[in-house]
Amino acid sequence: MEINRRDFLKASSAVAVALGLTASGLIKLQRVWAAEGGQPVVWLQGQGCTGCSTSLLNTIYYTTIDDLLLNTIDLEYHPTVMAAAGDLAVSAAEAARTKGGYVLVVEGAIPTAEGGRYCYMWPGMTALDAVKTFSQNAAFILAVGTCAAYGGIPGGKPNPTLAKGVSDIIGGDGVIDLPGCPAHPDWIVGTIAHLLTYGVPPRLDDRRPVDYYGGEDLHHSCPRYDDYKKDIYARELSQAGCLKKLGCQGKETHADCPTRKWNSPAQGEYGVNWCIGAGNPCQGCTEPGFPDSMSPFYTLEKALEEHDDKHDDKDKDDKDKDDKDKDDKDKDDKDKDDKDKDDKDKDDKDKDDKDKDDKDKDDKDKDDKDKDDKDKDDKDKDDDEHDEHDDEHDDEHDDEHRKRRNKHHEYADAGSIR
Repeated sequence: MEINRRDFLKASSAVAVALGLTASGLIKLQRVWAAEGGQPVVWLQGQGCTGCSTSLLNTIYYTTIDDLLLNTIDLEYHPTVMAAAGDLAVSAAEAARTKGGYVLVVEGAIPTAEGGRYCYMWPGMTALDAVKTFSQNAAFILAVGTCAAYGGIPGGKPNPTLAKGVSDIIGGDGVIDLPGCPAHPDWIVGTIAHLLTYGVPPRLDDRRPVDYYGGEDLHHSCPRYDDYKKDIYARELSQAGCLKKLGCQGKETHADCPTRKWNSPAQGEYGVNWCIGAGNPCQGCTEPGFPDSMSPFYTLEKALEEHDDKHDDKDKDDKDKDDKDKDDKDKDDKDKDDKDKDDKDKDDKDKDDKDKDDKDKDDKDKDDKDKDDKDKDDKDKDDDEHDEHDDEHDDEHDDEHRKRRNKHHEYADAGSIR
């Protein structure tokens, strides 16, 4: 059965009366479904608890859910949020699939046993078939929550339905994983916002956005990390101290929970608390092995002594590794400081050598100048002495000449007298 928007809006009025919606609520509902030009979104739910949808409804950091639905996206199908049901809802989903270009969001694991017959989207359409079919015409595919990303709790042992994640069904190419139990609303809305803004997926590492799941493990960014380094461990839930001996899986977990937290009080503000902040160990819910590889979730007091014996050696090894890493870093820093000092000493020596060379050159230039000046003075003195000698010689010669001339005159005068 096909239904257009006009028919749906008429039907939604009747649904609104049945649900007790106010007039303003009906107007908002109609605006959601009448909005044109928004990015179409088809949201499928497999095996799960609908926790990720509930988490999304609490979004506030980037935007509120009403703004998201009214002004940003065109939610074509969501079995929990949409007012329509039965053929009306199915026709909306099928119409979107035929048109294509939508964001496909999958929440919950996908059972594969018995041909997928453990979970149906609607009569004749199993969750397994729906993921395979709707993924073909999707512009982007989001596996929201650990169940959709990796199988999660439905995929835990003994896994009688052979539940799997989306990537195990259709391959990992083009799939963006947003794990978490549930996924944080900021991780969902932030990723959708990036897709709408840039038209391409955000930067990913192993299909997960690095802005939310990248960086160091949660253990090293935990505010109780100093307690761990000081061997201060909580013995009971809600006690101060590192929660590792109570089962905390922070060392195996990558997410920005310590900074983003949960339950944001206002737009643009991070949340007010998170699991460890409430005195509860991290359960590693964002990781592929959850829940099996993260079990048991708690190591309670009666098993604490056994847990201590089992993990003390590992803790010591981890602490030794941390200490070694610190020592290596300190050594690297010292080596760098030593190299910087050596480089500076070399630069200083080169400068001193250059200054000495410059001084030696200046001294030599001065000596050469002094020698030139002395040579000039000596030459000038020799020239003066030579001139004086010439003058004396000339004077003697003149005196001799004068004497001879006078003597000649005397002879001449004597001859005249005779």
